[in-house]
Amino acid sequence: MERAFQDLLHHIRRFAPGVFLAALVVAAFSNTFSVPFLLDDGPTIPGNASLRSLSAIGDVLFPPPDVYSAGRPLLNLSFALNYAIGGTAVGGYHFVNLAIHLAAAFAAYGLVRRIVLLPIFAGAPGGTSRIVALIVAAVWAVHPLQTASVTYISQRAESLMGLFYLLTLYGFLRGVQTGSAAWLATAIGLCAGGMLTKEVMITAPLVVFLIDWQWVSGTVREAWRKRWYFHLGMAATWLPLAGLMIASSLGKRAVGLGQGLSWFDYAQLECTAIVHYLRLVFWPDGLVFDYGANLPPPALGPLLCCGVILATLLLLTGFGLKQKFLWAAPLAVFFLLLAPTSSIVPVAGQPIAENRLYLPLLAIIGVTTIAVGKIFPRLGLWVLGGCAVALAGFTHARNHDFRSEVAIWSDTVAKRPHNQRAAVYLSEAYRSAGNPQAAIDTLLDAIRRNPNSGELHNNVAAAFATSGRPNEALPHLEAAIQLNPNLAAAHENYGAVLLTTGKVAPALTSLRRALALNPQSAGAHNFAGLCLLQLGELNAAAVEFETTLQLDPSYAAARTNLELVRQHIAQRPR
Repeated sequence: MERAFQDLLHHIRRFAPGVFLAALVVAAFSNTFSVPFLLDDGPTIPGNASLRSLSAIGDVLFPPPDVYSAGRPLLNLSFALNYAIGGTAVGGYHFVNLAIHLAAAFAAYGLVRRIVLLPIFAGAPGGTSRIVALIVAAVWAVHPLQTASVTYISQRAESLMGLFYLLTLYGFLRGVQTGSAAWLATAIGLCAGGMLTKEVMITAPLVVFLIDWQWVSGTVREAWRKRWYFHLGMAATWLPLAGLMIASSLGKRAVGLGQGLSWFDYAQLECTAIVHYLRLVFWPDGLVFDYGANLPPPALGPLLCCGVILATLLLLTGFGLKQKFLWAAPLAVFFLLLAPTSSIVPVAGQPIAENRLYLPLLAIIGVTTIAVGKIFPRLGLWVLGGCAVALAGFTHARNHDFRSEVAIWSDTVAKRPHNQRAAVYLSEAYRSAGNPQAAIDTLLDAIRRNPNSGELHNNVAAAFATSGRPNEALPHLEAAIQLNPNLAAAHENYGAVLLTTGKVAPALTSLRRALALNPQSAGAHNFAGLCLLQLGELNAAAVEFETTLQLDPSYAAARTNLELVRQHIAQRPR
């Protein structure tokens, strides 16, 4: 009887951390299953033709370069599998996102436990290692910052890559601690999987070598002498990533030089961004879904302050690595993980994004937990455990902000009132919700803050036009064209509005200007065809409608227009 009781206690101790971790994560994200598609989700899933058929596996793995998941075969495959099972129903995508994140939480638990058991950490007893690992994994998994990678569907890129990353590190440590070549080979395979998921995985071979040097082998020379073959294998995983990055053309996703943002200006932005990220780790208040694309350069005062903080941390990290301080490697990992997106290579479309902290957050939480545990061995760990439960509540509350497009974009605009992109998306959300006046008012308010934005003038004009108020749209379209003469959408909308007011010839002139700027616009070709039809140029109109359907076979109005013009041509006297 006593033996059975002891076995029961053993099983409880063994499985209790996993049960607690799973319950906490599910509770924190339990209100995400109906969150709608947002921002990049639209073109990534409903608008991504490569997801439609798993039998066309080549298209699934290698979608066109302008697709968000291009160059990320495993990410796009995961979306295709979701689509095959449930189409565009959002619940299935959220279920998979949560499952991936929960798997990553278990991987984080296993990884931290392996780290704490390393000799350099004085071989902490198993019980202590389980407690420390559970606290680190729990705080990380339910931190409100993780909503950016779990609740926002298309950022599965971050969490899926994160899962591969954590399993790679776990496989390495497992291989080292057990002397298993199979585990080391598995780590290389997992690293390759991460490379096929998101580009940030490029840092994984460096991080693995850093851990080997700092915590396992003790020196760079010894790490290379003992496992040079393994580290070469890890480095070899860069080759498929390089090919994917070239083939997918990152520039089409506003990444790289030549995107209208210099490396120096971007470096200044990222200097303040990294300090902002650190603040959010310890005080996750004021989270922002989308910081916007057109961010102004930081003021000199905040830039200098952040520069001093960042330089100090980098110097401390370098000094700590040289002295083999335990906290130095996690800080170095933090900076390495952020380097691909938060250094000097511009990500012009999204200079600041909270999803980038998915893995760096773990490094900071790990350092903090170990430090608190050493200073306050019992009380500190209990307090951190309580923090995990509290953070789960805050994350649940943050997920409530995502309940609808209007809710999340209203929250974003309130926190970032100069974010033009957020204002446009909020306007569209109001329009979709059947509130056209709120859509117009949102854009007019944004124009008051950004009066020189041709894009905003164009968007409010479109809102007026769709509300049946073309005369109010015209001044904004004229302002848009004056502010940005090369804005094709403004010329197209101007032509469409002029057409509705009976000014056919000027409308055709504007539409031809739009097509000169963007020949691939199906809408501009269709409106040009309508102009030509009214001017009696039937053959030219037919050509425009045919071109429209070539560009967009689903354009029903163009098909109807083409049939109409063909009837007119057939009825003409010969």
